[in-house]
This record gives sequence, C-alpha cells and structure tokens, in this order.
Amino acid sequence: MEVLDRMRIQNGLWVVVGGFVLVAAIAVAAILTMQDAQQITAIVGSVTGLVGTVVGAYLGVQVGSAGSERAEMAVQHAGDTMTKMALSMEKMTPEEANKFMAGTPRG
Repeated sequence: MEVLDRMRIQNGLWVVVGGFVLVAAIAVAAILTMQDAQQITAIVGSVTGLVGTVVGAYLGVQVGSAGSERAEMAVQHAGDTMTKMALSMEKMTPEEANKFMAGTPRG
C-alpha cells in the first residue's frame, strides 16, 4: 500500500510539473510570436484552463482511488473480525453467547 501511495505522489508531482512546464512554454511562445496583449492573454488563459482541468481531474481520480482502496481494506478487516468472532462464539454455550452479545455495542 505504501509503495502504491508513493507512486501516486510521484506521478502526481510529475503531472503537476508537466502542466506548469506546458503552460510556461506556451506563454513564452505566445509572448515571442505575438505582439497583441489580448491575443497572448486569450491563448495563455485557454491553455491554463485546459491544463488545470486535466491536472485537477487526474489528481482527483488518484485521491479517490486511494480512498477506495482504504475503504476496501477496512471492509475486509471488518469481515475478518466478524468471522473470528463467529468462530469464537461457536465454542460458547448459549448462556455465554448471550452474555457476550449483551455486552457488545450494536450499531
């Protein structure tokens, strides 16, 4: 799990850096080839919006995926705990099981 999280962070960093480099390159190219400030602003603004949306979507998917994996692990852990509890109750007498269940919080 930690390796996967580290890879997500590294890949996310490269996506963000790549987005900044792309926007900077287009801004420099626009400044060098165009004289009208309105045209430069329009081009850089359009690219910035697109790159920002794509980078944000990528990072959002990564965060959602990490949360989903954690939730799946918690469900698996809860299932394992219930199985262990059921197996331990199997060895109890009915009276012992009733006492055990009476002291168990219900949710």
